[in-house]
Amino acid sequence: MNEATAPAHHPEHQAWLDFFSGRNDELPLANLEETAREALRHVQVCRGSAPSSELVAFVDSAGSRNQLLSIASLRESGQFPSVYGSENGYIISSRLIQNWNLLLIEEQRRRMIVFQGVSCCDAILIPSEQLLLIICHIEKSMVVNSLAILCRQPDFFQATSRHRTFGGYLVGHSRPYHCLYDSLIGFEAIRTANQLGDSDLLLSRQGESFFRLDECLELKQKHLTLESKDINHHCDANAVFLLYLGYWVKNAGNDSPNRRLADKLDQQLVKAARNQSTVDQHGGLTALKQCRPLIWIGITGQKRSWVEQVDGIASILNQLIEVYPSLGVVFDGWTSPINPDHYHKREARNDDRVISRICRKLKVTKKNRIGVLAGLPLLDKIRVGLEIDAFISNYTTGSMNVARICKRPGVGHMSQKMMAGPGPHIHFQTLKIESKWVSDEHDPAKPTGYINYSIPWQVVYNTFIPILSSLDIPQAQPLKPVELPAHPGNS
Repeated sequence: MNEATAPAHHPEHQAWLDFFSGRNDELPLANLEETAREALRHVQVCRGSAPSSELVAFVDSAGSRNQLLSIASLRESGQFPSVYGSENGYIISSRLIQNWNLLLIEEQRRRMIVFQGVSCCDAILIPSEQLLLIICHIEKSMVVNSLAILCRQPDFFQATSRHRTFGGYLVGHSRPYHCLYDSLIGFEAIRTANQLGDSDLLLSRQGESFFRLDECLELKQKHLTLESKDINHHCDANAVFLLYLGYWVKNAGNDSPNRRLADKLDQQLVKAARNQSTVDQHGGLTALKQCRPLIWIGITGQKRSWVEQVDGIASILNQLIEVYPSLGVVFDGWTSPINPDHYHKREARNDDRVISRICRKLKVTKKNRIGVLAGLPLLDKIRVGLEIDAFISNYTTGSMNVARICKRPGVGHMSQKMMAGPGPHIHFQTLKIESKWVSDEHDPAKPTGYINYSIPWQVVYNTFIPILSSLDIPQAQPLKPVELPAHPGNS
């Protein structure tokens, strides 16, 4: 592939290209941010495809389990798998910027920047070729903003005279889904492959860890949760680089490697929840365990919400109370990380408000028959989920704890757009709402994961009946379907 040339009359841009092509070891610091922004205006963006044959192998493996294992196996030598298919590169430095761990790597004098955030390679910027290869979970605008911030910290580019050594793994993600799928399944993958040394440090950024890995998974390695600036300081002070643990989990079908890794992780989380959760220290769970059935209701207050969830859930529960006089309810919502900040506390309060609106409409008045999990840590939710008989929740992240980890039966709802590509969510006995009853809110500006949707509550109730009928719980009166609306939400 031919190297890029700078536009005429732009010496700063030429200096940028000279540094990344290896013709010069010094990157001029004057107007660096402006130069980077201008350079990125000219890059060719390739999404999941290679613009040349020499990049095909790298693009095909980028962000995958195989690439993660390859990166991990090279950590002690400070190398990075070859981008161009010739010889491995070397990691010059790493830096946490916004949501990403940026790696400056050098392969045969050519310097490149790897973006790690959800997977071990969400994108790679090859300035000498004016190429941005996007693999997953990132957009060009995020690359531009991150690089602009990085250019205000020019020491990142000044470490070319010596290669840093491996300083530990980054693990976790601010979103529970990406944490429990991409990152922690990635963690299990490297542990299973014996690529986790006894002295390897595990680090998480504040807000990206939902439990202590060393305590919950009984590890020899130490797991620390720190602010990004403190992690960056640790790397600079000790001349080390960090590698992010994660790969793009595209599927998790039965008996697939991803499913086996997830099952192994989940079994350890269940054990930790039983042994370490303090949710029952005041007897609240003991009281809920007397309820039959004990129903888990997932609340979504931020995005991809069931529009009628307040009136709909209240109507479903009031209908069920006639059948099951000893019914108990647990409301789930926001999951807080270790040491939640004001943002997480605010989101938990938002869910609490939704739950309060539902509770005011319920015929159940005894407080010991209602539990609220919004804002609680992951292990406490898992501990409660192990006592649940059945659930109703959003099919995606909202049901992850109860459906995947606790393996409970239930009903999952989601938007039509999400149904078209629901991802690798693991469920053991979950019934989905028929698509003809789901009507998405029309908002072209919203991505798939943010779309709210409408479903008649009667449809959710009737879908729930086979789940409840399979439970050996006495009924005060027969459990029967209710009349459906005359017209489905989506004909």
